[in-house]
Amino acid sequence: MGNDLVPEAQRVFGNGFLDLNGDGQDDGYGDGQPHWLRPSLVEFYECENVLIAEPTLRISLFWTVHPVFCRNVCIRGLRVYGGYLNDDGIDPDSCTDVLIEDCYIETKDDAISIKAGRDQDAWQRPPCRNILIRNCRLNSGVNSFCVGSEMSGGVENGFVEDCHILNGKHGLNFKCNLDRGGQVQHIYLRNITIDTVREAMFIFRMDYHGYRGNNYPTKINKFYAANIE
Repeated sequence: MGNDLVPEAQRVFGNGFLDLNGDGQDDGYGDGQPHWLRPSLVEFYECENVLIAEPTLRISLFWTVHPVFCRNVCIRGLRVYGGYLNDDGIDPDSCTDVLIEDCYIETKDDAISIKAGRDQDAWQRPPCRNILIRNCRLNSGVNSFCVGSEMSGGVENGFVEDCHILNGKHGLNFKCNLDRGGQVQHIYLRNITIDTVREAMFIFRMDYHGYRGNNYPTKINKFYAANIE
């Protein structure tokens, strides 16, 4: 729908219709069929000064912690144990000034993924910027740390340091495709220890699945990596 520029008011899911006045009748777009979409477990939307400190979260049906359009976010001492596909641990999405530290994340999908919206929907929306991730232990079935694939609003000033990757298909993954557009820049990686990866320690993927045939290449530049072993 984003690719096809469908207006947001017409993107109706949930119970399949839009009830604006609470009378139980369809007041807008929809197909009348239920859409069983899996929800995020914890999602803060357009919030400031968010602190998530030392909870244990288990078996989210979708992304576990997903702050969106937030500012001044601190996630500290979090323990995540996933169990389903797309159970990302922590996904800051189009947020500014985020600290993620001292966390243990064990998921089937990405452990930590920095995001900033998808395709045309996100080109005029805020980037994800000023993200500091440190002293975390990541155990993933796919990507331990990644940027994307939803990153069309841009990702900049990301710092990952003093982290321990225990397991993953890929250790560090930066993923997008020719639908995405956007820019990823000023990413700093240092002092990262990797125990086991099944395919790649470090990967830039420009052909992520779901491609719809556009030609909006992502700009990826100004990466710095040191002491990754």
